[in-house]
Amino acid sequence: MTPPSNFYQNLFAPNGLLVQAEAMLRNSVNENPNHLPIRHRLAETLRQLGNLEAACAEYRKIIALDPQDVKAAYCATLCENDVQYAEVRTGELWPCPFIRLENFLSPSENKTVLQFALENEKHYESSEIDSHDNSSQINLKTRVSYVLGKSKLQQITSWFLPKLQSTVPQYANKLGVKSALAADDPEIQMTAHLSGGFFHAHSDNSNGRNKSRRISFLYYFHQDPKPYTGGDLLIFDSNIKHSQFDEKKFTRLSPINNSLVLFNSSYIHSVTPIVAKSATFEAGRFALNGWFHHA
Repeated sequence: MTPPSNFYQNLFAPNGLLVQAEAMLRNSVNENPNHLPIRHRLAETLRQLGNLEAACAEYRKIIALDPQDVKAAYCATLCENDVQYAEVRTGELWPCPFIRLENFLSPSENKTVLQFALENEKHYESSEIDSHDNSSQINLKTRVSYVLGKSKLQQITSWFLPKLQSTVPQYANKLGVKSALAADDPEIQMTAHLSGGFFHAHSDNSNGRNKSRRISFLYYFHQDPKPYTGGDLLIFDSNIKHSQFDEKKFTRLSPINNSLVLFNSSYIHSVTPIVAKSATFEAGRFALNGWFHHA
């Protein structure tokens, strides 16, 4: 399901709905500090704004008021970047488990990846989306970005993939991935989102040839200081067993240079529109992204 065309505009404007909601909910909490539904809504709103530290503080306050609140306990570990995966009950929508590792590469390695991305500007191709008939096509209403395929990344993958493969499997249980991961190299590509780029709601393993994807990864890198706003990863609250998600409830992860984000490939997610300081390629949001498959 694709969100309505005005969904992102209403949600992410400087004085958008979430910002207004936070202010109103804080006033309500001050007036009713023991009102659990209001505290839950405030915690959710902070998570949707990407203020995970403040969201965690609210979830901890909920737990203090109700130590039996299993969902608040789960969300607190999520926002603390130490998620403890929990099975979702039938009919419930829970946040996607994720892990974010900052300073994943050394500063020199981070610089090398960025330099490689910029030097290969002419080799990028328009991104495609996968169809249910296992074909791929460009759809500018759903996705606008540019990619370098794995065959063009050997200069980077020769040393990046071993580091990735020694890191990712240890987080499989935390991400709710119970099956063993394939020993083969994961899929990988380099993706550039320039000003105006986006990717609407989708999952990474909803089509036949991608069904074996289990863990999605994103290694973010960009110029410093960050030359754009937007480009946030939104991972929607879901019940993946029943293919359900809520487009109005999500965790927002803003791109952090030299960080690696891991999440369960079955969860619906999107990339919010990029607003870059210039239309140049150098001002883009870049990522080495891909997928680990089950064995």
